[in-house]
Amino acid sequence: MNSAVSAISFLKNNLLNDETNNQAALKKKKDDELPPVPLDLPSLPFSSSSLVTQHFSTCERVWSLSSVFEWCLKLKVWLHDLFISKREFKKALIKLIVFHKRDVPLDLIGQNADRIIDELLKSRAIFYCYGVEDNEDDEKSLPDPATGKVSTSKVSTSPDNVALASKDEPGILMDDSAYVSGVMVDLTDCYCHDRDHNYASGRQQNQTLNENHNENVQKRCYSFNCNLNRLIEHELQLKNTNIHEIVLGEDWASHWKLTAEDLRNFDKNVSKRQSLIFDLLRYEQTFIQRATCFVEIVGPEFIKIAQLLVGPEIVLINKFEDDMISPGKELVGIHEKSLFHPLLRILISNGKFISNLSEIANIYYNWSQVVKNSLLKYMSTVPMIEDLLKYELIKNWVDHNVRNISRVKELKVNGPLLFMSTFNSRYQLLPLQLSDIRKSFDSQDPEYIALTRAIDGIKKLGSKVNEMKVHADNIHALKRVYKQLTWKSSIQQPNINLGSENRRFLFRGDLSRKGDLKINTYINHLILLDNYLFITEKIKNPRLGGYNYKVVENPIPIELLLFEIKENQTLATSGGIEISLSKTLNLNPLTSPKSPNPVLPENEDEPSSFPIKLRYAGRGKHDSFTFSAKTERERMDWVNQLISARSSLCSRLKKTEPYNLNLISNTNFAYEFSNRITKLQVCAPHDPIESISTDAFTRLAKLGCNGDAYSLNNSRNHIIFSKAQSVSKFEYRGTEFYLVGLVNGVYLSDMQNRWKKVINGVDITKISVVTSINLVVILGNKQLRYYTLDLIINVYYERRDSMSSISLSNEPVSFYEIGRHREITMLFYAKRKGNSSGTTNFKVLIPETDNDGVFNAFKVVKKFYVEAECFGISIFNTSFAVHTHKGFEILELDKLIPRSIPEIPNVDSKKTDAYGRRLLQNGTNMSMATSTSITASSSHPGIDAIKRAMHASSIKPMGMFKLTNNAEFLLVYNDYAIFTNKHGKLSRFTMLKFDFKANSIAFKNNNLFLVCDEAIEIWSISDFVNGSNRLIQVIVGKDINMLDSNDLSFAMANPKVVGLQLIFRLDNVSTEVDNSLT
Repeated sequence: MNSAVSAISFLKNNLLNDETNNQAALKKKKDDELPPVPLDLPSLPFSSSSLVTQHFSTCERVWSLSSVFEWCLKLKVWLHDLFISKREFKKALIKLIVFHKRDVPLDLIGQNADRIIDELLKSRAIFYCYGVEDNEDDEKSLPDPATGKVSTSKVSTSPDNVALASKDEPGILMDDSAYVSGVMVDLTDCYCHDRDHNYASGRQQNQTLNENHNENVQKRCYSFNCNLNRLIEHELQLKNTNIHEIVLGEDWASHWKLTAEDLRNFDKNVSKRQSLIFDLLRYEQTFIQRATCFVEIVGPEFIKIAQLLVGPEIVLINKFEDDMISPGKELVGIHEKSLFHPLLRILISNGKFISNLSEIANIYYNWSQVVKNSLLKYMSTVPMIEDLLKYELIKNWVDHNVRNISRVKELKVNGPLLFMSTFNSRYQLLPLQLSDIRKSFDSQDPEYIALTRAIDGIKKLGSKVNEMKVHADNIHALKRVYKQLTWKSSIQQPNINLGSENRRFLFRGDLSRKGDLKINTYINHLILLDNYLFITEKIKNPRLGGYNYKVVENPIPIELLLFEIKENQTLATSGGIEISLSKTLNLNPLTSPKSPNPVLPENEDEPSSFPIKLRYAGRGKHDSFTFSAKTERERMDWVNQLISARSSLCSRLKKTEPYNLNLISNTNFAYEFSNRITKLQVCAPHDPIESISTDAFTRLAKLGCNGDAYSLNNSRNHIIFSKAQSVSKFEYRGTEFYLVGLVNGVYLSDMQNRWKKVINGVDITKISVVTSINLVVILGNKQLRYYTLDLIINVYYERRDSMSSISLSNEPVSFYEIGRHREITMLFYAKRKGNSSGTTNFKVLIPETDNDGVFNAFKVVKKFYVEAECFGISIFNTSFAVHTHKGFEILELDKLIPRSIPEIPNVDSKKTDAYGRRLLQNGTNMSMATSTSITASSSHPGIDAIKRAMHASSIKPMGMFKLTNNAEFLLVYNDYAIFTNKHGKLSRFTMLKFDFKANSIAFKNNNLFLVCDEAIEIWSISDFVNGSNRLIQVIVGKDINMLDSNDLSFAMANPKVVGLQLIFRLDNVSTEVDNSLT
């Protein structure tokens, strides 16, 4: 049976070997095709950390010099003649001694390691290798450091090892034939051989004697060199030392009363390390002394003085004491129990040579975890302390009275330092101190690893504390703003939401402003938050003894903030202004109270003028302000802070904005020189238009443009100088084209080639491409004409030189609209009679096609007029709405009986339909700050507000749109919008109030687009009666125009290149994602 099994095993092994050989042959054949790879790797230098217990245990008599040398020769064999540096050789000897003599003090270990090396050098058992020299026989020999001559000793070594040696890092060479003898007395064993002669049994017998005789009797060894006596004496010292009575010296040497001779005998590295360790303990003691003085004496007195000098309204003594003194006491207790006392125990245990660095590192790491909560709580009061120290009376008290307190004099610390750096200095200094100690260890040493862990823990603590300080500064500044702000009666107070966790205070300060008559100069105090900019006046508060700040202008939302640097012999007005955010200064947000100076008479010297212009986008001149700073540096501080506010807001909002800006052109179109926009805003990073503006600036700079489109050489070859007024995107045979209507004609591009003029004309205000019938309808200079799309494409590709067009009206056309009505494509256009009193005539046309679907001509199917001035028309499937100066008029083509909407319900009428009753019962509520919230009640204030808005003289209907709930319509006017049902009756008793008067609008996917010269607002309209209509995106700029309401195309002035225009399209983010996936 066994032989059968053996045979089977043999066959299996044989088959396995054959298969392995075949695989190896195949692999070899495959590898033969590759170039050979060198396998000779360089040897690494010897490190003492590679030695383990088995290595140290081979040396039986560490006190015998010959035994130690034999161990060194074994070390050479183990290492296969690897390079051994002097430093690593000494460390290996120290580890050898520590392994066999763990009870020997650290200073004796270092001294004996040095003595062993000296004796081996004297016996010529080892040599220092400083490199290679040529002798007289052209042979390589080693220089003898003792004589300076070349040694004749035949020491075998590797050339590579010799090459690693240098004067800074000498190597160790060993002579196998050297004779070595000697005894290291400090490392010998005790010659007493009693059976109880060890520390454990001796300690046990001593405890028994003490218990029996109730006396402090210690059993000692009669050998003067026995370490048991040292351990007994050290235990008595630990037992009898009161840790609270220990007073550390100025430094390590003075504390242990070391002489110069003692320091010369110690290793320099050991002395340096012990000094650094001792400094740790001394700093902890100093901290506890200062912190105790602060929480027991100085802190309570400071609170009393602050309450007396500043007032209880500013300093809430109970809360301030809880937030400052209580955490301070906790910090002192934690520092003593978790840090200082454990360190003192190690000091007492180890004596003047502390070796347990890993335990010290663990103590500091644990302290960094325990102290965090108390330290963070204390840091929350630091801004209040800093603020109080700005008051002159309190500052004088701290400088003079605190300095004269006896405890403060003993600590030799000045008052401000005691306040500002007592509790927030240790976590900043400790990583540096521990790093200095860590430098004396190798990265593989356990002490190095433990110290690194402690340093990282303390750095994380410091990072948390710094974050807390920033947070506390912000909270304190916001509380001050909340207490100080008052409001002018005519100013509507927005919801600034100061209590929000995300609210951020940024900057505040005084700027001067000319009065309305330009006679006097006023001082305004500006307060900048992350959501609003407040323009205030300083007003003395006699009750509190301080100052309030009255908001005298409409607060400017940061998303609608535009600011310009108005130049006055300081900066050039050219575009492309690059302002570094890092230039911002850290000015104190609060200053000590001073007498206000709101008006500077004209006959006094005015401050130097460094103006900056602030605008509330869309509000016109009434909400634009020119301020002047005293210095260029002060102005740049404000500019950088405003940039920071805009940049941070845009960065936050970018993640949730539903529309992206897609570029149509940013370098091809510019204004005529006479119509250029010179007052350009400063564009902040992350602004929606910043990237396309910077791209245009960079591309033109490569052509030699210095930030001004008119300074470019041969600019006519690169730029079309005519304002863009309309645009239309279409697809022709798989290629996407853009038609842009300018003041001087129509240009076309396929986005692969240059823009080319295809149609001559003047003032092209609207372009419509109807691809289903191959037509282009253009309104230019109030002339409505249509062109064949094929001809336009042929002209662009230079297959034709010219083309013809057909006019749709012999009279000036005010506006036109193309839409689907009764499932037919129809064209409505309006024209006004020359001298008629506000009457507008309309024509309705439909395109006629032959049997093949080829367009023939337009046919007039209806004519009608409206006795009112008309601005536009909204086309629906069964009806259409004409926008008149009176409101919206609803008509149907077959009846043409106008019906005015909205129909305002009569609240006193007893007849109310079911839909109206339901609305009156439910009411509505809007949460938006910029919306007028109206609730149904007995007086119906919502209806009254709508009536007042509709009867305003500045009313202008802009558009009527159907919501996606298929039950309501949105009636949009130039400064508000209301909701109606299908019957024209109000469906919601709310009015959506706009921030500005809109010049043009668009409506897509229940999103309302409002456009004025300086802003684009996008509102999400809710389908629910009680839902919230939200402002979801804002874009600001200069000379903004909507070019196409269907494709959401816009033009605006490039803020970084004077004269240049940006033409872009807004595309829905979700639509772009869907298209990319498909």
